[in-house]
Amino acid sequence: MLSVVNGTSCLCLTAGTVTSLNEAINFYTNVLGLSINSELDNITYLSSDSRKETHNLVVELKLDPATGLSDLQIDAKKSSILSQLNITDWRNLDCSYILKVDNIINLIENFQTFKIPVQITPNELYPNEVYCIDPLGYIIGFTSSSNPLTVSPPLQKTHFKATAAGAATTGTLTPYPMSVSTSLAQSISSTAEANMPKRNIGIMTSGGDAPGMNAAVRAVVRAAIYRGCKAFAIKEGYEGLVRGGPNYIKEMKWSDVRGYLSEGGTNIGTARCMEFRERWGRLDGCKHLIDAGIDALIVCGGDGSLTGAD
Repeated sequence: MLSVVNGTSCLCLTAGTVTSLNEAINFYTNVLGLSINSELDNITYLSSDSRKETHNLVVELKLDPATGLSDLQIDAKKSSILSQLNITDWRNLDCSYILKVDNIINLIENFQTFKIPVQITPNELYPNEVYCIDPLGYIIGFTSSSNPLTVSPPLQKTHFKATAAGAATTGTLTPYPMSVSTSLAQSISSTAEANMPKRNIGIMTSGGDAPGMNAAVRAVVRAAIYRGCKAFAIKEGYEGLVRGGPNYIKEMKWSDVRGYLSEGGTNIGTARCMEFRERWGRLDGCKHLIDAGIDALIVCGGDGSLTGAD
């Protein structure tokens, strides 16, 4: 079975009993599709598909009766959380861990098959996140979104089986009435599907003085991510463009530009570049853009910078 999880993280969980440890191993291997990587004393390591090294998840399951919950404590905790299925967001009840998946619909169908209670947001028709309680009592969440403020990839529609068991083990949390949130999700999904293929956008601050350019960098990066595109910062202006490589052309995440509004100048650097005035320098710059997959470039600068961009 292929793993449905492709999050780039390591998750460390503690079991209080051998029974709960075995149940956890069964849950993460049979339901989530992870495989046993190694077993050392009281620690079991599970991992996702090792062929995707950049998206590899490692789960450490440790048997420790001193810190882990007993079977009775786990049952009591599960009962307490499940009693709030359609009442309270589970994330308000205890700490949770979020993993990224390729296809959240397939995961929900797996939960239905194994009759595992889940809480879905914003609604069951167009789910964006799904939460469950693992055999150790942890709240584990799953999402297919790259970050909390994007719907790229577009929301997928579920096809729930009309069974009494399924109705009893799924809950929905939505801030709006079902009809309103469903129509909103449909509108967002149809709009995203109608859009052109997403682009890789580069942002560069060029020249000498760069007053207030951090605000522009922040706006471009977050607007690109919000629209489902990738944002790249080209450091040290045209100098970084000519040199290229991961040290000068770096993909930016939402959190990378946090605090930029409170700082003046530009945090991605700026420099005048004599090499870019030569034809070979401009060719190198174009090649580095192509190598990074950037198909749109935004330049913040004066007359000389914009002339270079042309």
